[in-house]
Formats: sequence, structure tokens, C-alpha cells
Amino acid sequence: MSLTNEQPAAPTLPGPPGANRGGRTRIVLQLLGFLASIVLLGWCIHIAMAPKNAAKFATLWAAPIEQKALLLSLSVALLLLDGAKFWAVLRPVRKLRFWDVQAVNGIAAFATYAPFKLSVIVRFIIHNRRDKVPIFTIGAWMGAVGMILLGAVLPLVAVSLWRKRVDGMFFVTGLAGLVTTAATLCLIARYFAGSRGLARIQRLGAAFRLSIVQRLLASNPFAKAHAGFDMLADPPTIAAGYTLRVANLLVGAARFYVVARMLGTPIGIDTSILAACTFFIVGVASPSGSLGAREGATMGLAALVVIPGLEKGEFDPITIFVSMTEILIYFIGAVFGAGWLLATRAEAD
Repeated sequence: MSLTNEQPAAPTLPGPPGANRGGRTRIVLQLLGFLASIVLLGWCIHIAMAPKNAAKFATLWAAPIEQKALLLSLSVALLLLDGAKFWAVLRPVRKLRFWDVQAVNGIAAFATYAPFKLSVIVRFIIHNRRDKVPIFTIGAWMGAVGMILLGAVLPLVAVSLWRKRVDGMFFVTGLAGLVTTAATLCLIARYFAGSRGLARIQRLGAAFRLSIVQRLLASNPFAKAHAGFDMLADPPTIAAGYTLRVANLLVGAARFYVVARMLGTPIGIDTSILAACTFFIVGVASPSGSLGAREGATMGLAALVVIPGLEKGEFDPITIFVSMTEILIYFIGAVFGAGWLLATRAEAD
């Protein structure tokens, strides 16, 4: 069954009474959430710029050029690792050009700062219109990436909260958690992947004895969405996805570590990992855009835990500077991504 041929769009039918009102309510809530995030970001910057921290920002600007270059390089690496993850996960189903996926990821990464999950919308529109990837396959792709994200990050978050330090047991239990979730995810996907897996799902659906369920599972859109199982059923894809996700997390932790060193307030690897996990997870989960929410959550967590060598509030400038450098790099990535897509538009057609 081809994964590249879309079915004609169904005619648009009027929604039920109150549907438009519900849509407007969601838009208003998203906008209010975005405004709240901007206010929260402003508050975080205000707190970080407290008189006792003012000298620290001067120290950052006066830091050696090689340290600044390293910090910026780490944000570039984060962007490239994220794009490589999306490219690798789709490969069992559809092979797109590596730098095309990186270009789309550059635009989408910068769009994460906006409300309405604009980054997801960007990926759907560009990959569907430019690369002719079916909408339901893109949905399955995003879902597969999300499952790998959860499987790779949650064990490390749990171990970080449990151990509260990086030692031998941290690595042993962290690795065991990663292997367990990866193997479980792959085995479940393999059971439901392919034509046999699709038949299994359809038999399970038949047990409900509901014609609407059976028609859904036999439909062409579901067949395209079923491609998500094929992605996760491929062991090399799972291995690549987990490796890139863990590398992404470690690079993110390195940013906090480097900024702390630049400030003259060094922190441990364990603190850096926990801060990076919080920064990332809250950014992904925030419905109104990552900006503000992740900074507030990371600074709030730092205020609740005891960080050796740091007084309360000294972690705030670290968080803000990490965020500032990321925004700069992601903006540049979005510009380069848009330029790449425009320059290679004829090749894609």
C-alpha cells in the first residue's frame, strides 16, 4: 500500500452547535496562556537580574571567546541532534533528504516559542505539501518520536530524582531503564507492525462489535497512521532514536554546566542533567509555547532543591543565559532552514 498518495479531502461539513464557540474559546485560552508565558519570562528575567546577580551577567559577557563559542556550539548541536532524530525515525517508512528534515526542524524549533503548537503545524504543512508525506503518516511519525522521547527521558529523570548525584549506580540504573523501555517499545510495536500486526489490530477492534470501529480500522487513513508501528518496530531506528535523544539531553545538560563555569558558580553534572530535563520537558508540554514556562519551572525547581556551592537565586542567571543563547541559535536556524527550503524547492518538486 502506497504511503505517498493522499485521498481526496472530504467535504467540510458544518460542525455541531457551539463548535465555533468552543474553537474561539480555545484560541482565547491559548493567547492568554502565551501572554502569561511572556509575563512569566519577564518575571524570570527580573528575578535573575536582581542586584546580587548583576555582576554575574557582566562576568558572562566578559567570559573568554572560546567559552562563548562552546556554549553557542552546544545549542547548534542540540538543534542538529533533534533534526537527526526526526530523520532517523521516519526512515523505515519514508526516506527524506537529511538536510531537508534539518531545515524543517530549524523552523519548527523556533516555532516552539509560539502558542497553538505552531511547531507541530509547521512540520505537518511542510512535510505534507513539500515532501508529499500523508497527513496520517506524519501524525504517526510525531507519535513515534514522542514515544521515544518519553522512553528515553523518563528513566533518566527518575534516576536523577532518586540518586540526586551522578555515580556508578546512576549509570547502571539509568542504562537499565533505557534498555528496558526501548526493548518494551520495540517488542510491542513489532507485534502490531506490518500486515500481520494490522490484522491483529482489526481483530481486536472486531471484538467491540461496533461497525464504526471496524470501518475506522479498515480505512486507508488508519493504514497510513499504522506506519508508526513500523517505525518503532525497527531495532536500528529505536537504537538511533534513543541514542540521539540521550545525546540531546546530555548536550542540554552541558549548556547549564558551561554557563555555570562561566559565571564562576560551578554546578555538578547531576544538577545539570536535572535542570536540562526540567527545561526540556516543561518546554515540550507547555500548551502555550515553551517560552517562559520552562524558565520558570527550572528556576522554581532550583529554588526547591539544595545545590552544593550555590545560594538561593544564584541558579537563575544560569537558566536565563541558557535560554537567551538558545533563542539566538534557533532564530538563526529558522532563517537558514527557510533559506534552504526555498533554494531547494525546485529539487523537491
